Amino acid sequence: MPAEADRRSGTPRRWLDRMAAQEIFFDIPTGTLEALLDYCELRELAPGDLLLSPGETNDTLYLLLEGRLNVNLERSTGDGDFVIEPGECVGEISIIDGRPATAFVTAAQPSALIAVSEGNFWSKFITNPQIARNFMRLFAERFRARNQMMQRALEERLRYEHLEKELGIAQEIQAELVSDHLDLGSARATELPVQPGAPSQHPTPSL
Repeated sequence: MPAEADRRSGTPRRWLDRMAAQEIFFDIPTGTLEALLDYCELRELAPGDLLLSPGETNDTLYLLLEGRLNVNLERSTGDGDFVIEPGECVGEISIIDGRPATAFVTAAQPSALIAVSEGNFWSKFITNPQIARNFMRLFAERFRARNQMMQRALEERLRYEHLEKELGIAQEIQAELVSDHLDLGSARATELPVQPGAPSQHPTPSL
């Protein structure tokens, strides 16, 4: 048995009920969860604490027990592009593909998480058929939600580009109308030239 799997973290048992509320542990017997607690580590974050950042190596799955996490794709501060609520997880992509994290993950509130190392996840958690099923469903839901977010962002960008195009056309039409108006005014000014010897349109009044 790997040394990593032998380590006991001493995670407080008071988190057992909240751990049972995680989607990944749906329909898992209490006795099984108690055994799995021995392979978990409790982490607590203060607001603003950075959990993950793009390019950072990550070999841990984090399960949020309480609080809220902000996930930002391009910045480490501000409102999240999307949020992680209790019962959800973060870091799952890294432990699947072995690649660095791709987003900033920060605590929006005081937060408590269960940390599961990559080794323990694959050897102790995912080997349970129900946990594996729950994890795949959770991953699929997260993937679908991200696709919808990207689709909305694309639709907004396309609407913006369409609006810019319409504004550009309107400006071109306006410029043409102004040009036509100026040309028409110039033509009217030259329609009735004053002939030599013709009486002035404004005769000098008699004294």
